[in-house]
Amino acid sequence: MTFHCDLPAFLEKRKQFPVFDVRTGAEFRQGHIPGAFNLPLFTEEERHVIGLTYKTEGKQPAILKGLDFVGPKMRSLIGQVQETTSSRTILVHCWRGGMRSGAAGWLLGFYGYPVYILNGGYKAFRRHILDGFQDSKPLIILGGRTGSGKTDVLRELPGLGNRILDIEFRAHHKGSAFGDIDQLPQPTQEQFDNDLGLDWSDLPPGNPVWVEDESHKTGSLQINEHLWKQMRSAPVLYLDIPVHLRAEKLVQEYGKTDPANLERSLIKIREKLGGADTRLCLNWLETGNWLTLAEFLLTRYYDPGYEFGTSRRDPSTIIKVPAERIDPVENARLVSDFAKKVINL
Repeated sequence: MTFHCDLPAFLEKRKQFPVFDVRTGAEFRQGHIPGAFNLPLFTEEERHVIGLTYKTEGKQPAILKGLDFVGPKMRSLIGQVQETTSSRTILVHCWRGGMRSGAAGWLLGFYGYPVYILNGGYKAFRRHILDGFQDSKPLIILGGRTGSGKTDVLRELPGLGNRILDIEFRAHHKGSAFGDIDQLPQPTQEQFDNDLGLDWSDLPPGNPVWVEDESHKTGSLQINEHLWKQMRSAPVLYLDIPVHLRAEKLVQEYGKTDPANLERSLIKIREKLGGADTRLCLNWLETGNWLTLAEFLLTRYYDPGYEFGTSRRDPSTIIKVPAERIDPVENARLVSDFAKKVINL
């Protein structure tokens, strides 16, 4: 049995049933619905041949060419679904909800699966994601200079009844020249939009959402322009923590990594540090003088850059919250309580 459904119903059903994306592997890797499995009906070369046949000979010869390719794969396609999931209900989509999803839906339905096909396909999902970033939601920005432990604090906030949007988690990056160390490879820009956009759309309207203060770009990825504009105009709770504590935090955070990773990151900011300071930093790294290195980078590079970014905000939106320790649980409670006092939640 096959059924067609619009995107809202499809996204609701994906919480219970598996999604199979029947586009090619290359299309899937570029961007897909989060959590979907790839079940390519055609290879890239086969899809090219079908498209060329459609263009030169017409629709029906292209369909026959597609059947030539799919016919020998039908048993394998069903086997892939069986190996992937024990669910008896399947969700399927292609690019526009056309022939590929229709063919896969027919095959799986014929075998006995109840199959739901997404009207409009992945194209409809992408439009939903990009349009969704325009939705206005009340934001609170968790600010603070590098080494303040903002990410750890952000991730403690849900335990206190707060909602968050975790950009760094989706970007696989900590947002600095050293931010890719010991992280997974970054997703494509399209996949980053998909993952973050679905998080954003799942947040109910009207409830404040905490977001860590980020640059427009996180590693190689750019935050959607509509979301970025909301972030820049939102109130900031700025964790104000002394530099020596932040330096100790950085040493704890990066002290276990391969020094070659740190050297590579230092080289990336050589132009901004200058040749002499870069050599000084590399010497501290080589001799294991990591605390001196951390304090130097904070006071000479990171803090001035962060303060410059903060200076471009409306000063009335920035609220400093002094903290005497870098304790994510304690500081999450501190900023959460502070927000209730000074921001109209």
